[in-house]
Amino acid sequence: GMRERHWSQLSENLGFDVQPDASFTFKKVLELKLEEHMETITKVGEVAGKEYGIEQALDKMQAEWQPIVLEIVEYKDTGTCIMKSAEESAQLLDDHIVMTQAMSFSPFKKAFEQRITTW
Repeated sequence: GMRERHWSQLSENLGFDVQPDASFTFKKVLELKLEEHMETITKVGEVAGKEYGIEQALDKMQAEWQPIVLEIVEYKDTGTCIMKSAEESAQLLDDHIVMTQAMSFSPFKKAFEQRITTW
């Protein structure tokens, strides 16, 4: 789950550029003495992992709503409409509200804050 922002953060924390590309070999790792910076690398990796989990959960929630069709029906003779709610849609909504609330309290939400708020 390492994204460009994580590599940039890692480079900033280490004080030298670390970017994955074709020239980033094990030899390069040894030359940069990255083994001496395991704590820093581990911290950035842990953040990346937590953010990846949030991103995957948001993607999954969005995908679960793709096939859902919400039916709007007229309510009696009132001239207003209501949403006809299927039990599974209501349960899915409840589950996703709880998940979204949990994400909103995560210290790793920053990269997805707008997406979480919109959801």
